[in-house]
Amino acid sequence: MNNRTNRMLIFLVVFLLLTNIGVLVYFTAYHPAGKPERKGPGITAFLQNDLAFSKEQMASLDSLKKQHRQAMKPLFDELGRSKDSFYALIGKPGISDTALQAAAARIGQNQSALDLQFYKNFSTLRNLCTPAQLPKFDSVMPVLAAKMMQPWKKPPTKN
Repeated sequence: MNNRTNRMLIFLVVFLLLTNIGVLVYFTAYHPAGKPERKGPGITAFLQNDLAFSKEQMASLDSLKKQHRQAMKPLFDELGRSKDSFYALIGKPGISDTALQAAAARIGQNQSALDLQFYKNFSTLRNLCTPAQLPKFDSVMPVLAAKMMQPWKKPPTKN
């Protein structure tokens, strides 16, 4: 019985080792690090392909994207810090409801600042559009914004 148990343990160890190697190969070969998967065309592709942005508009867009990233990074960082502080309260015994509400309110304030900046960014993009491009931009932008902000949520259907 002891010999049979040893064989079974050796088999399990070898099986688990091969399984781990297989998973490692799968994630490194088919999902290379540093390349996040995208769920569809981005805003740049939409503006270029669907709205037929000109070369001048695309050049302005590239400049704006850099400015927008610089404006958004500190807001995302602050939102992350406020969420970290909020969830760090879990490990502290005797947290009052007031402290919990204040920490949650900071998250709300940071999220509000982030959403206001996104709105400004989209308004700036809208200003790049020609009058002929505006109707399509105005009809599609809310759906694109919703996909960006809540990628797990299905876009609203038009009746």
